Amino acid sequence: MPRFITNHMLERLKKLAYRPDFFRDGTFTTNQGMAFYSIAVLVLTLGIVATMLPGALRTVQSMRSGDWEMQRALVTSLYPDGLVVTVKDGVIATNQPNPVVVPVPREWQMRSHCKRAYQDCRVDELPMNLVAINTDEPVSTDSFARYQAVVVIGKNDIGFQNPERGETRIFNLRDSGFRESFTADENLVASWVNRGFAFARGAVIALMAVTPVFIYLGLWIGYLIYSLLGALVVMLAAHANGHALRYGRAYLSALYLLPVPFVFSFLMSLGNYHVPFVTTLILFVIALVNFPKEPKLPEPVKIATADVTEVPKDIEVDEKRQEGDNAVQPNKQ
Repeated sequence: MPRFITNHMLERLKKLAYRPDFFRDGTFTTNQGMAFYSIAVLVLTLGIVATMLPGALRTVQSMRSGDWEMQRALVTSLYPDGLVVTVKDGVIATNQPNPVVVPVPREWQMRSHCKRAYQDCRVDELPMNLVAINTDEPVSTDSFARYQAVVVIGKNDIGFQNPERGETRIFNLRDSGFRESFTADENLVASWVNRGFAFARGAVIALMAVTPVFIYLGLWIGYLIYSLLGALVVMLAAHANGHALRYGRAYLSALYLLPVPFVFSFLMSLGNYHVPFVTTLILFVIALVNFPKEPKLPEPVKIATADVTEVPKDIEVDEKRQEGDNAVQPNKQ
């Protein structure tokens, strides 16, 4: 990035975070504050979408490439040839000897998993089998270890196991009130797979299209609610520096000040740094800077002045002497 662009961005951030004259005057209105806040949230949303864009593009490319069709064909081929599964009144039956096992494809056997971005990565191994069907016995927790399967189907039960979390759930069809009857064969399962992949493709594309809108609305509403607390933080910081703010003005000031803490919080989340109350702490510091203490004026110098009502004694004597002279002059004539 060119240096002049970087300097310009830093200068803009500085002006955004440090505007004491602007907040001291307090000439901004509610409409101006909401407009600024909405634009700031929009910029933050665009930044979040920009970080998600590479992954979204890779997903779209994989859907348009041959890998998507290969995965669809792979899932379809997992169904055993000639297998017919019948469900009637909560009872499951098949046309093949028990157990019927669907192995996990080699492509799925090994997979990378990271708890945190670029950290704590390990390689997990899935169970040997994807589905195991034995309609001669009920499903229990021991069934998963015996068949080394993710899904185990029994006479009246269907069980699921989460290898990552170590969770196992077993549902009894009769106890759950399932009374529908149907028959599944290779053609029916293939049609389900085709519909599922088509729906997944459309759902993913639609979700990526509306995700920015949901992000913007979520941030706009969420941070607007947070501003109710942010106003109290601004009032506390301003009061610490000797400024008495009303709640309404503090709320508008919080709308102007919050974008900078939001950006810092977002950047820290990208690096997986989580500090409790970091947004509130940054808001408090910025409010302190933008509502500084007013400089104390020097005390006025007292100048001693004479009392004009008092007449010096020498002036009084001269006046009396002049009055006496004026009184003697007529007798001499």
